[in-house]
Amino acid sequence: YVITIPDMVDFGTLAQPQTDTQSNKYLNFDVTATELKLNDNNFVSVYINGQDIDDKFYITQKDATNPFKIKYDIYSEKVNDYNLAEKVAINDAGAPGANGFHFTTFSADSQGQVQEGTLVLNQQALYGQDLDAIAGNYSGTMTFHSSIVTI
Repeated sequence: YVITIPDMVDFGTLAQPQTDTQSNKYLNFDVTATELKLNDNNFVSVYINGQDIDDKFYITQKDATNPFKIKYDIYSEKVNDYNLAEKVAINDAGAPGANGFHFTTFSADSQGQVQEGTLVLNQQALYGQDLDAIAGNYSGTMTFHSSIVTI
């Protein structure tokens, strides 16, 4: 099987909100079942891990002595300001398994299927911060894991 994941995702330029309220930035991405040669009772499950246990998914300031971190959440569907309250991030749905947080599962007959996902970063974390102190380049890591599951 071949599962296609994003090479990179980029939140672009973040903005400090004027008030201490939610100010979400959304970034859509796709995971695709590019090629599946499986038996009918086999599935491919896809999991995502963050950088560490405490701050599961975050971006952090590069080249700083005490880097500033900004947390983000991952959803296994498209979300926006209108439906976010009704949805649950995969990293809020329970503890991660051995391979991370479950993102999606593709069945043997789902070749070409695309699972949409959304990263949600709340720029409220920037409110009240000294922008000169936290300005710069940020990066983070998401690790994808896939495996065949037989049911």
